[in-house]
Amino acid sequence: MKILLATMATLACVASAASASQVTIDFTAPDQDLTVSTYSEDGYVVDASGTSFGQIEGEELIEGFFDSSDTFSITREDGGLFSLFSFDHRTLSGTSDEFAVLGLVDDIVVVNFGAFSTNSVTLVTEMIMSMVLIDELQITGTDNIGTATPRWDNFVFDGAAAPVPVPAALPLFLAGVAGFGAMKRRRSAL
Repeated sequence: MKILLATMATLACVASAASASQVTIDFTAPDQDLTVSTYSEDGYVVDASGTSFGQIEGEELIEGFFDSSDTFSITREDGGLFSLFSFDHRTLSGTSDEFAVLGLVDDIVVVNFGAFSTNSVTLVTEMIMSMVLIDELQITGTDNIGTATPRWDNFVFDGAAAPVPVPAALPLFLAGVAGFGAMKRRRSAL
């Protein structure tokens, strides 16, 4: 019975350590120009070097006159995989700008989450709930007009759990087998 309880406790610890965790990027930093630096929050990095005016303003990610030459990129600091759950967007002026949201793995587009239009001055939530694991999320302008000032907020990601490396797991497995062997020997001696 003690062995069963110890095994169950060990499995619970391993399962909780390996589970994915949901993270919301809500741009709580002070206003910042992202064309010359990156922004990090909760283990994710936002890179706006592919934009003309990418910045954080009023706790939102913004781009003035977003067009097809502009791209935001979001990755994990540790280079790990994640999936997109949802995000919010709006426009400042009420005019419309279009953008696409793409998921990449090793610089190859593996999923197109869709094309969206920023045509509301209030935040619109896009529920993606994708199970596709990616290592980079790109927000890319899809038109050449660039008349609005699109804003994004509250990106929700599910980070993929990092696998336990085999060299680290092997000694744990062998210790468990040795423990079962010792318990069997002890029982047979009685």
